Amino acid sequence: MSHETTRVPRALRTGAACLLVLCALALAGCGASAHSRFYMPVATTNPDYRPAPQDTGKPMLAPLRASIAPLRLAEYLNRPQIVTRGSGVQVHMAEFERWAEPLEDSATRVVTENVARLLAGSDVNIVPWSAGADADLVVKGEIQRLDGEPGGEAVLEARFVIRDHRAQAAATGAAGAARSGGSGAEAKPLTRSVSYREHTDTGGYEALVMAESRLLDRLSKDIAAALREQAGR
Repeated sequence: MSHETTRVPRALRTGAACLLVLCALALAGCGASAHSRFYMPVATTNPDYRPAPQDTGKPMLAPLRASIAPLRLAEYLNRPQIVTRGSGVQVHMAEFERWAEPLEDSATRVVTENVARLLAGSDVNIVPWSAGADADLVVKGEIQRLDGEPGGEAVLEARFVIRDHRAQAAATGAAGAARSGGSGAEAKPLTRSVSYREHTDTGGYEALVMAESRLLDRLSKDIAAALREQAGR
């Protein structure tokens, strides 16, 4: 008794195999998205913070009108993945540990909120880089490094410039007087370069993001102090 063997055409076998591979890839992609975790830095300055009064012999400064331009980030930070740093020159992009929004947006908002708390009673807001002429003082900053190692240290390196638009207006007005024999001082911007380190409380990305939030708080304190210094000139 003979048995006939049913042969599946090669084209059909190949098509079925490709379909299985595509299904596996699709399932893998769905699994990756399901396991992604999202984080945001937070403002850590106490909302009830009030600067301690200082007996300096100088009159208290009036509330400021300050604008903060969006903080520009080093290009390696312009990505949804949280960046960590290994030993030496290695950096790592955490594929499943991600920022909930562009880091430039959240870092700028956190710093602005912190500075507003530190300068209680002052008007502090965010403006585009090309704007800000209506404010007394304008802050423009760049974050050159913001990364770290879970269970280790977080590092922030930044540079910021504060321009006094009141002094610029006064200098412009004084220029005419200078040409007539008076003297007008040119408004000079105040520039700072800063670097901070913070230990993470525990391992994991949540602790790393909280440490980076504390770093942004320290940057905010230096910006607030520089604003007071520039306003008192």
